[in-house]
Parts: sequence; C-alpha cells; structure tokens
Amino acid sequence: FEDAQPTSKAIVVAGGGNYPGNHIWEATSKLASTAYQALERQGYSPERIRLLSPTDLGSGVQLGDVNGDGESDVDLELSSDALRSSIVNWAADASDLIVYVAGHGGYETVQLSPNEALSASELGFWLDQLQEDMLGRVIVIYEACQSGTIIPQLRPQPGRQRVVLTSAGDEPAYFPDQGRGAFSHIFWRDFDAGS
Repeated sequence: FEDAQPTSKAIVVAGGGNYPGNHIWEATSKLASTAYQALERQGYSPERIRLLSPTDLGSGVQLGDVNGDGESDVDLELSSDALRSSIVNWAADASDLIVYVAGHGGYETVQLSPNEALSASELGFWLDQLQEDMLGRVIVIYEACQSGTIIPQLRPQPGRQRVVLTSAGDEPAYFPDQGRGAFSHIFWRDFDAGS
C-alpha cells in the first residue's frame, strides 16, 4: 500500500461496544486506535478518517480520543445507517477508500452492536453503490470471527478494484495480548512501516 493520496479516505469501525460480557472490547478499541494512528502517520488527515464506535450501553462512553490530542475522534455512533452513509455519501468524493472493521462477527455478518448485525451482502451492495462512480480501489480489512465468510459477498462489479483481507476463514479469530497479537495489529504495524 502506498501513502495516502490527497483524496484518499478511510473508515475505521470499532464494533461491539463496552457492554457487560464483551470480553474483546479492550482489544477492539486498541485495534481501532492502532488503525487510526497508522492511517494518520501515512498521510490521512483526521478529516479524511471517519471513526465509528457504538456508545457504551451502561455509561454512554464511546471509544474517545485515539490520536492523543485530548479530543474525541469518534465521528458517528456506530449503526448500519451511519456506516451506509459513511460509505455511500461521505466517501463518494474519495479517490480510493479503506474500510477497517474490528469486533465480533458471524457467518456472513458484521456485528455492529449487541443488537445490530450487518449482512455481508448489504455491505457489498453499499460498496457497489460507491464504486459506480469511484474508479479507485476499495480495501476492506475485517478482524472478527468467521470474517472470511464475507468474501464472496464483497466481490466487486466488473472493472472495479476491491481487495478484501480477513483475519479468519469460517473459524474463530483471536485477539491475544489485548489485541497486540491479532492479525490486524500486525497488518497496521506493517502498513505504518510502509511495507
């Protein structure tokens, strides 16, 4: 991956939220922070990174400050509507787009919150809508259990460029050492190094 072009954009999704029983939220939030920071170091300004995170069901607290400037970097509360709008509308003027999602997953689904899952076919439809006019590349990175099951639904239309990277096939993903041993942590470390 080369450095960001002036019109490149990225969407970072911290799925799940800080609810009782979400044993991977700390890892998920750290992975989203790692992705955001790596994107900034590769030339993506905060205005060209959209961060989506669910509100904590107990306290109303979101992911918050990921780049260390003392301000919350969460642009929108995560929902299927917010993600659809981010892909179809906000990214419409991008030359290319990175979509990174970390959290819980399921068979051909992206788990956004405890009560909301997004089907892979719906995500694929939104990406197709975006790429009707956008000629650049879309890169999807998905860190979740059964994440590889979304791949068939995300195949691009003829003549469009799309790369899909997942942390697992149709099996569990692992978030060892609070996410530092996860697939995407290693991916973002190498991305940050310009590999």
